[in-house]
Amino acid sequence: MQTEASGRGAVIGSDEYRELQDLIYETSGMYFSWSRHQYILQKVGLHMSEMGVDDFAGYMDALRHHPAHMTELFNQITINETFFYRDKPQIDAFSRHLVPQVIRSGSPLRVLSAGCSSGEELYTLSMEMQLHHPGLQLDFLGVDLSARVLGMAREGIYGPYALRQVPETARSRFFAPLEGERWQVGPTLRQGVRFESMNILQLEDHVQADSLDVVFCRYVMIYFDQRVKEKVVASLFRLLRTGGYLILGNAESLFGVSDAFRLYHYPGALIYRKEGDV
Repeated sequence: MQTEASGRGAVIGSDEYRELQDLIYETSGMYFSWSRHQYILQKVGLHMSEMGVDDFAGYMDALRHHPAHMTELFNQITINETFFYRDKPQIDAFSRHLVPQVIRSGSPLRVLSAGCSSGEELYTLSMEMQLHHPGLQLDFLGVDLSARVLGMAREGIYGPYALRQVPETARSRFFAPLEGERWQVGPTLRQGVRFESMNILQLEDHVQADSLDVVFCRYVMIYFDQRVKEKVVASLFRLLRTGGYLILGNAESLFGVSDAFRLYHYPGALIYRKEGDV
């Protein structure tokens, strides 16, 4: 079976798609089955047009030997839709219940946002700390593969859709208004917040074991197969200190993936806790 990649006229068959599929999987852990090939090939066609590449072999060679091109492909194929206070019951549970349990005298609150996208999640958590735990020292790290969304996160400029759940009083306090109904994150929310390009499969190369208080890994594992899910969760377990928490997306669970965590129920939210080493 052959399919034309939109944008350059390159014909890509099932064997070529499998080659691309394997490269994406080996590089990022993301698995895109044949059922999603039309979506992927549409994105590949756009990417090939941007690169000025006409043949698939040359495209694959560029991906293998130039990491920047691989990053650009990730920018194309991943969905980065998010907004402030997404899944608000989880945010409430974090602020009201988890933070009081994990804060330690003399130590910053260490939070990882895995797959942080354009930064709304981490800035939401920072806002919650300013509103309900002022003065608390923060060490908030957001990581993502996409250079494009990391640039957006660092810039911190958002429109009405992303900010629709932020109360007007908080928006006026923590954001600076710009032209065109846009707002930019102010210095208060940036304190202790940083964004870095990082592969979630290689977190342990960059983050100290047993050092994190809370990990947000929401709507990331939808891209992974069972093997990679197990690998990622085991890594996050090792990075969390005992008593630390893992927060997944509302529709996600560790059922059939890991039994290392204990599940806790909060109003409108299910959250996992590292009880001890296993």
